[in-house]
Amino acid sequence: MKIRPSQNQTRIDSLGASVVTFSYDADIVTKNARIWKIEYQSNSESKVILPPTSQIVSFNKIPLDIIDDVFVMPSGNISISFIIESLKTHKFTINEGGNIHQITIITSSNIRNFIQESKAIQFDVDDDAPMMALVPKILVQENSQILFNNEKMEFKKFNQNSTHYWIRLDPPTSGTFYIIPLQSSESTDALRSSGGCLIATATYGTELSSQVQSLRELRDNVVSDTNLGKSFMAGFDQFYYSFSPTIADWERQSPLFKEVVKIIITPILSTLSILNYVDIDSESEMLVYGIGIILLNVGLYVGMPTFLIMKIRKWIQNNLKNGILVPTKNASN
Repeated sequence: MKIRPSQNQTRIDSLGASVVTFSYDADIVTKNARIWKIEYQSNSESKVILPPTSQIVSFNKIPLDIIDDVFVMPSGNISISFIIESLKTHKFTINEGGNIHQITIITSSNIRNFIQESKAIQFDVDDDAPMMALVPKILVQENSQILFNNEKMEFKKFNQNSTHYWIRLDPPTSGTFYIIPLQSSESTDALRSSGGCLIATATYGTELSSQVQSLRELRDNVVSDTNLGKSFMAGFDQFYYSFSPTIADWERQSPLFKEVVKIIITPILSTLSILNYVDIDSESEMLVYGIGIILLNVGLYVGMPTFLIMKIRKWIQNNLKNGILVPTKNASN
């Protein structure tokens, strides 16, 4: 396809030797194939709608109002220069049941931190540029959810074939997308049983980190080997996935918060690693070790802080009693 702008006409030569020509009451020219310029004359207020990926270079008159990509211009001779950001094609692969599928996203924005968690995916965008995504149907069904910064986002399916959907996404700002499959209880269970450690992944930067891999191995090879462990994980997952996407999103937005989370979860990761060095051959052993790990964490997160607070309080009371620490009196007394 070739697009040929020339003053007040644009000619589009498409495949199949078809030609479409648009005429309008304005002159459109390009400079160095990058800067576009609209020139026209109007006796009253006018509206100019620019492409979603455009960036203004200059006006000859200040707009009366700007609403999204719509510019309300005063009467008279109008000249608007702008550039259209080049679109980028981002391609990612996912592994579903041993089969490799490709996700294609077309946008002017940069895409970072693309992560697959079972059938769910997440990725970050740098700005509010609209995007068109070619997504496998295993990810997006009628009752799937797309979240942006942990809030549900509506999306439109433009086209589809036997395996993929074309969908448009319009992020209001920079942030994180989650595409969560909800087409069946089986797919939801697959997301949870896959060992998707959202908080640990966000804390350590990648699902390939030793800490995240250790958690997954512990879950799959130790805890899930017993019926008691499977029952515990089923209940734990209901609780964990109710808040972990929010915590992970906050970590990506705040490096300081990420460091705080790292400090908080380090003790529990250390206690859980104990299970990697024991042999659990029965339900009763799983119960004993499980209760032991829980009590150990209660001691670390509740017992030790409580003990320290009591010791500090007692120290302050003793020093006040002995006159070492004396409250400051008001000058009036």
